[in-house]
Amino acid sequence: DLDLQHIMAGLGGTCGNQCALNDCTQTSNKDTGIGCNYDGDTVAFPSGDTCQWNGLALSGTCSVADPANYDHTSDAKAFDVWLHGANSAKSAGMRAISGFASGAATKGAEAKVPYRDNKHISVMNDYWRLKGLDQYTWGYDMVSAAFEGTRIGDVNFGAVGRTFRQEAIQKGIMYMNIFPYVIWEMQDQVNDCKAGSLLANDDNSVHAWDEAVAFYSGSTLFGTGVNPISSGIMQYALADKRCKNFRTCADGFEGGAAVNQHIWQLFARGRDAVREAGGLTGSELLNKCAIAEDSMDKIAALSLIPFIQGTLRYLYTT
Repeated sequence: DLDLQHIMAGLGGTCGNQCALNDCTQTSNKDTGIGCNYDGDTVAFPSGDTCQWNGLALSGTCSVADPANYDHTSDAKAFDVWLHGANSAKSAGMRAISGFASGAATKGAEAKVPYRDNKHISVMNDYWRLKGLDQYTWGYDMVSAAFEGTRIGDVNFGAVGRTFRQEAIQKGIMYMNIFPYVIWEMQDQVNDCKAGSLLANDDNSVHAWDEAVAFYSGSTLFGTGVNPISSGIMQYALADKRCKNFRTCADGFEGGAAVNQHIWQLFARGRDAVREAGGLTGSELLNKCAIAEDSMDKIAALSLIPFIQGTLRYLYTT
């Protein structure tokens, strides 16, 4: 979620150095899509491979005035952070949000249920295929097109306003890239459970189930209990934000989202099931794995509530 923060900051709200846009004086017209911040053909959107941070040093062609004090928010371009990552170093390289969906066709290919065949993700795959997008990499392709100002399916990002593209990027990253990956991490854990290999994910010190919780909540969720000090900026935060519009908070219009409380209980239920599955075999093992799988299905369904609320909210306010 630190990458997401820097992407959002890099997109900015006005022309200027922060997002590497060309300054101009022409009045913007949201209806025709021309003017400063709008025309994708003449006003450069933040993109390109400059000022990349690989966890150790800057790479690429970089014009940062003070590399020792490199600041992702002001120095990196939003496109760079999305494409290559900036804050989550792994032993094999930097984790990047773009990687969540770019390899969707082959991710977990050797597993009993690979990424693309998960029962929830496969529904998304079918939907976007019918819309003319790649059946598996639609999440990556949509965000990439929004950054580059190109056409994808029925949407021409080169002919819409900057605000449209900015919203498509921010929400596309969350809804079309991170959300399916939360589901995948749970599926990964269920696969490992059924195979009797509960630590067989990328990093054996972390269960895939724990990673699902991390991607749902983010690292900027602070506090304990049902009313944290800060909800962060990930799916957990979206649920807390939208419950106040629809009276679905734990206390009506107040407090945290009731759906987060339910999801948190299900995360704990699945976690306990895979922990207890360690060392079991046969039907006892499969029964514990079934609890984790059921928890995954319920979490995937409940996670749609804030998305639907957000859609209704925007339809109403616009």
